[in-house]
Amino acid sequence: MFVKLSNSYQFVKLSSIVKIESADDYSVLFLASGESHLTGKSLKEWESRLPESNFVRIHRFTIINTDHVIRSEPWLRQSFKIYMNTLKEPVTLSRRFFHMIREKMG
Repeated sequence: MFVKLSNSYQFVKLSSIVKIESADDYSVLFLASGESHLTGKSLKEWESRLPESNFVRIHRFTIINTDHVIRSEPWLRQSFKIYMNTLKEPVTLSRRFFHMIREKMG
């Protein structure tokens, strides 16, 4: 995918994207290399362009690449902490998106 990262346009392999977080009208792309870049795309734009087979929205502020998930652990009231490659802190799967993912997965 050809994307403007920070101040330059670059090709980014979808497989290298670990997660995308909302930053108001922008988003921050977290890559497997450990780098993070501000992009001019909203999460809605990312959702419409990314393949559903690998990318899933787990919170109103977060999209993850399921290929980078190491494990998940139950947390508070039907929410989960999801541990990902190259990320020091786990991401939270919210209750709202847990139910959506459960319906989607069957």
